Amino acid sequence: MGYDPNVWYLNKLQKADPDMVDPQTNGKLWGIFNLAQTDAIHALYGHVLKGNRTGAHTHPDANHYTAIVKGTALVWMEGTMLRLGPGDVVNIPTGVLHDFGADSNEDVWVIDLTSPPFDPNKMQFDDSRAAEIDKAFDTEMKG
Repeated sequence: MGYDPNVWYLNKLQKADPDMVDPQTNGKLWGIFNLAQTDAIHALYGHVLKGNRTGAHTHPDANHYTAIVKGTALVWMEGTMLRLGPGDVVNIPTGVLHDFGADSNEDVWVIDLTSPPFDPNKMQFDDSRAAEIDKAFDTEMKG
């Protein structure tokens, strides 16, 4: 009989289901799709439309690892701006203020692992550093 592994084939995942949209924007800026969840880890597949951002926020309940599958991601974390491409992985620790976006040239697709699983209702949006973050994204978009 053998072992039946749970495998996520990326070429099959890049088809967005219009009925599964993020609660904050109703799918207008990004989409989050559940892959798997246990008591220890939550795996999500995410799609951010080019030139859009999630907004500055923290996750008080989970440690994030985000792997870029396709496109170029821009990530602002506590004053540091990162440009990430396919194969790059970033760790966003619990409680760290961050804003995640797609470069203006193309959409970005990611696999996001959170441990323990995060509760989207506990996300804490924070616009207190909006001017600083906007400037960092604008500068990075102009390259």
